[in-house]
Amino acid sequence: MKTKPFARMGAIVFGVLSGAASAATVVGTYSFEDADLADQAVLTSGQVWDSTTGAYTATPAALTDGNAATYASTYPSAGYSNVTMNLGFGKTQITNGPGADIALFFLSQQSTNDVNVTIGSESNASRLLFSNVYNSVGTQQVAFGVAPTAVYFSVIEINLDDYGFDPNAVMNDVLSVNLVENDPTIAVSLSMAGAINNTVVPVPAAVWLFGSGLVGLAGIARKRA
Repeated sequence: MKTKPFARMGAIVFGVLSGAASAATVVGTYSFEDADLADQAVLTSGQVWDSTTGAYTATPAALTDGNAATYASTYPSAGYSNVTMNLGFGKTQITNGPGADIALFFLSQQSTNDVNVTIGSESNASRLLFSNVYNSVGTQQVAFGVAPTAVYFSVIEINLDDYGFDPNAVMNDVLSVNLVENDPTIAVSLSMAGAINNTVVPVPAAVWLFGSGLVGLAGIARKRA
């Protein structure tokens, strides 16, 4: 019998490195700064089980913000075995660098399910493959708990070469991700999307000027004091 997908998930192995200025989300050998993570998620078809609200929704909460306890999951017994969402990166520009450029993380083994990715007008021509996630010493990474109740991470790596991007080209499109649950016993649960090759979006000039103005005002205040 299938239960609601990870509805009461506990603490996950996503680690937050100390330091308020440069917190990083770590999954095995992957490490992402906050700006590297997708911060926009818009469902375009179907509904997902939202771990934040504990209900099915067409307007999911922040699914890919680096908070390990948030994720979206299919649930076919409710009629939601094929859903599509757009993921946006508002703080970074993904670039076509060497090797994989984007990593999509899922909860549990996903070998029987499918994920289809569209960028602009290009979709993956072949089936995208899931891989297990290991740390630097070869330990498979679990999402929560301890065996035998452990849920392991899976990852799909996206290479922009496969979507017609030239070397060093910037991806200005949203990432459309289609989750297809073929196995009714295993939900497709998307937990996070991270940019492997990217350039942080520069702060607008007006913001820098505003900041320098504050510094100037602070100096005048000190002189008056």
